[in-house]
Amino acid sequence: MKEEQINGVSNDTLMDIEKRLGDVVSTYTTVITKILPNDMRDPPGDLHGTGSYFEVDGQKYLLTCEHVGKDVQGASLCATFNGAEIAFSLANTVSALLYPADVAITAITDNTWNLTEHKAQAIPFSLFSERHLPIDDELMYVAGNPGELSRIWPAMIVDGIEESGIQHYTTISLMCEIQDYFDPGMMEDKPQPLEDMHFLLPYTPEFAMYMNDDHEGTLPRAPGLSGSLVWNTRYREITNSGDIWQPSDARVTGIVWGNSTKAGVLVATPVEYIRQLIEIARKNIAEGKPYWDCRNN
Repeated sequence: MKEEQINGVSNDTLMDIEKRLGDVVSTYTTVITKILPNDMRDPPGDLHGTGSYFEVDGQKYLLTCEHVGKDVQGASLCATFNGAEIAFSLANTVSALLYPADVAITAITDNTWNLTEHKAQAIPFSLFSERHLPIDDELMYVAGNPGELSRIWPAMIVDGIEESGIQHYTTISLMCEIQDYFDPGMMEDKPQPLEDMHFLLPYTPEFAMYMNDDHEGTLPRAPGLSGSLVWNTRYREITNSGDIWQPSDARVTGIVWGNSTKAGVLVATPVEYIRQLIEIARKNIAEGKPYWDCRNN
C-alpha cells in the first residue's frame, strides 16, 4: 500500500521493491496468537501481534515487542512458520527491554524449528543495522498482520465430516518515508512516543490507497502491527551511488510498537535497542548464564 505518491519513485518501482523485498521478509515473519485459559473455541485464540525470526551465534530467536511477548506468562502465545500448517507454543522465557524501548526476544530451539516442513528463514544478525541512520527521504518497508483483517472460520460439518476451524491472517505491507514532524497531540498518548528516541512512519488508513488493484476500501487500523520490523530498503542510498538495488541491500532499522490515531503515525523503536537486547543475550550465553538474565546488564 502507499500513503501518497513518493517523490522521485514511480508506482511501478514501489511495487517492484515491495514484491521482491516482501518475498524475502515474509519468510522471516510470523503472526503471534494469544490463547487465554478456558478458550474452548475451535480454533482458539486471537491475533496478538507480529514477530520475526532471527539467528545469532547459531541460536534462533523470535523478536517482537515486550508488550506482546510478556503474555508468554499467564496465557499461551503461539507462532507459526512460513509455509507450515501448524502452530506451536512459545514456551521459553522472554528477555525484554520495557517501555520506552518495548523490545523482546524468546529462544526458538532446534526441536521447535524442525517440528514440520516449512519455508521460514531466520534473519542473519548481519542484516540488523548498527544504528538507525537512513539517508534523507529513504524508503522504509513494514509488513505485519493487522487484527481487522484476521478471520476465524469455526469448525463445521461438511458432507457428514467434521472439519477443523481455520484461522486466517492477512499480511499488509507499507512503503513510506520517515515522518520527521512530532505532533504535539502525541504528548497525550499513552504510552507516549518520545521525540528524542522513537521515529514515526505515516499511517492514515482513511487517506491511504492500496497499490494492488485487487483490493478496495480503506486500510485496516494499526493494532496487530506491534512487533513488525521496519526495514531500511536503502533504495535511494544504493541507486544514488549508481548501483542497482537488490532486496539483499535492505537492513532492519527498527520495530513498530504503537500508533497514534490522532497524529496518523506508527511509532517505532530504533534498531540500537534491538541490538542492545541481543547483545545482552550473547553476553549471557558466553558467560554460561541464561540468555534472558538481565541482571548486571
